[in-house]
Amino acid sequence: MERRRAPRRARGVGAGRAAGRAARALPGRRRAARDDRRHAVRGRALAPGLTALPDDLARELTATVTSYAGLTPAVSLAYAQDEDIVTAGWEATPDTLFQAASISKAVTAVLALCLAADGKLSLDDDIANAIHTWSLPPLVTSSGEWRPRITLRQLLCHGAGLSVRGFPGYRRDEPVPSLLDILDGRPPANTDPIRSVGIPGLAAAYSGGGYAVIQQLIEDVAERPFGDLAAERILAPLGMESATFEQPIPPELEPRVAPGFSAGKPIEGGWHVYPELAAAGLWCTPTDLVRFARGMQRAFNGERGALIPQWLVAEMVTPQMPRWGLGVSLYGTPENPYFGHTGGNAGYRCEFVASAHRGPATAVMTNADEGGLVVPALLNQLARRLGWSALARHGLAGETSIDFRGTCETASGSVIALEATATGAMLTVGDQDPLPFDIVDEHTLATADGRISVTLNSDQASRAAGFTLRQCDQEIVVTRRES
Repeated sequence: MERRRAPRRARGVGAGRAAGRAARALPGRRRAARDDRRHAVRGRALAPGLTALPDDLARELTATVTSYAGLTPAVSLAYAQDEDIVTAGWEATPDTLFQAASISKAVTAVLALCLAADGKLSLDDDIANAIHTWSLPPLVTSSGEWRPRITLRQLLCHGAGLSVRGFPGYRRDEPVPSLLDILDGRPPANTDPIRSVGIPGLAAAYSGGGYAVIQQLIEDVAERPFGDLAAERILAPLGMESATFEQPIPPELEPRVAPGFSAGKPIEGGWHVYPELAAAGLWCTPTDLVRFARGMQRAFNGERGALIPQWLVAEMVTPQMPRWGLGVSLYGTPENPYFGHTGGNAGYRCEFVASAHRGPATAVMTNADEGGLVVPALLNQLARRLGWSALARHGLAGETSIDFRGTCETASGSVIALEATATGAMLTVGDQDPLPFDIVDEHTLATADGRISVTLNSDQASRAAGFTLRQCDQEIVVTRRES
């Protein structure tokens, strides 16, 4: 019988107690923060290159955070302004660490592009020619086996037709599987094996499993651990001083962690461990993410000393599949592209978005599943306040004159309520919890990750007669229910 690796020493136990004490102290700290209404980094020395929020913007953002009181214990944000980075935090400092979750995929993509620039990887060759410690099993057909030809480009843009959308992580007292265990779905892995479920290159189907394949590919061609290589090639050169792919997180960094929460309760042990480094394993701060975005901006604009060649970052921000570049979601226009990614691990929600040109770059991180409501609200507010009008394409600053409020019904009888909010809209289906939508433009609403959208159908009175909801590659026609 194959021996399984035990959890890495007992460091999770003491840290779990510390996380528990921190979690129990949070309600009191939240009350103090609400009483003081003070910006968390105000009054303390900031590292060189970091700037505190202007007072008026601090008050506005604090009001927004306060309006979501109880949803997430800690919120941290950063944005680029000229050569400085402006930081803000509520129950967080610029040094507080969060799990970046799926934003890890953007960093992974750049690491893969570094290896492509070195000639060690090709975007368009069959990965079977480069990966040697694992192989994707063929599909069994009525006439034999069929083995798909999959490229790195397809993996990076979720066009490889692979399974396993995401990963739940592992409690800190659980055995942690090896990467090979994860790829083949063997215990103690808690997800299905990563297998072909579609023909590569035809459509985007989000696959964290595809990034586990990229992780193995990178380790095979570089002959080095993924985390070590990422630190050397990406994190250190871009000045991402707090970022690490180490899983579990090193004990010396644990005091800086904002423990995760879900439904108002602490995640057991404070946070989960994610051995799926390329897909979900990055720990960092919003400042790190802004520095990452700035590094991509320098490369896109062909500046000297950029991390990767200009032509490669141009590929990164060029649509490979609808809404997807290489490792990043795409917004804006071909002339003015924006890129970014959302993230959601157990107890954490976050997002970064930036212009490919020199200009807007911002990130917001939270330590709660419910932070997914706070993140787009703050990005929306920043976009409006700082005049980043192009972010309207991302649904962060869009407006509509159409009155979409009301109750609607699908052909199958499902009742859908659509309400306006201060930051966009809220859609409720039956007894489901309300789902927040951003206003993209006059006729379009969308979730922050763009995976569910609503196209409004207006009548002559600029009142929505109904809408078309798109999700899971399906269109659902919804008509207004007249009272």
